[in-house]
Amino acid sequence: MGDLILCQTGIAAMPYYIEGTDLNIYSLEELCYYLGHETDRIGDNFCSQELIQWIKEELGCTELAKELEEARENHASLAEQIGILSGGCSYFSKKERLTLIHQIAELENKSTAERERINADRCLKNKQYVKSILCYRRLLSYPDGELSALDKGSIWHNMGVANAQMFLYEQAAECFKKAYEYNNNPESEMERYFAMQCVSQKEQVSDYEPPKEWKSGVMERLQQAVDTIETQENTGISRERIPVWKERYRIYSRV
Repeated sequence: MGDLILCQTGIAAMPYYIEGTDLNIYSLEELCYYLGHETDRIGDNFCSQELIQWIKEELGCTELAKELEEARENHASLAEQIGILSGGCSYFSKKERLTLIHQIAELENKSTAERERINADRCLKNKQYVKSILCYRRLLSYPDGELSALDKGSIWHNMGVANAQMFLYEQAAECFKKAYEYNNNPESEMERYFAMQCVSQKEQVSDYEPPKEWKSGVMERLQQAVDTIETQENTGISRERIPVWKERYRIYSRV
């Protein structure tokens, strides 16, 4: 999976296959890694009888298997079942485990689209920009009727934010343009204008007149950011200045 995981529990001779992922799991630690990194993919029947049987027979974790079996018989919530499963080894810290349980509880009884949206927004908040864009794109591929026009506008706007954070301003501007087509939110248009200024392609926004109702203070701060970028383009971007600039853009971009 890319990371080195120290397994303190048993290693299975026969792996557990997670449907829809092409993943074979050989240990409880690997299973917890999956829980922590693919939270949105955890369905209501994740702690299936097959998984419990594998934990018991292949890993030899009879007590954990017994707890999970009892939880299923008592119709425990998915969050409760995952709480038991994630406590079966020392992969998670106490804080990480509680966070995972909270995230699972948040996703319970949600539609697939709602789960995807929660995960995408979480990735954006955690600065996992590429992953957030992939999640947002999956959302936009859903059949008509799954998302409202406002939902689509918000998704396109946040995709613009993610692209801008990676300095992909042309892509960001296109996303903000799409967002405005759906939500008619002046903020999306403002961010499109700002993103295009960042790539010094002002001719591409020459047909766009910023709304008069924009507060002068906001425009002044936008111009300051633009002036900073233009200066960096002329003299070379300083590594020390990049974090400052990114924080400045974040102030204006978050929807």
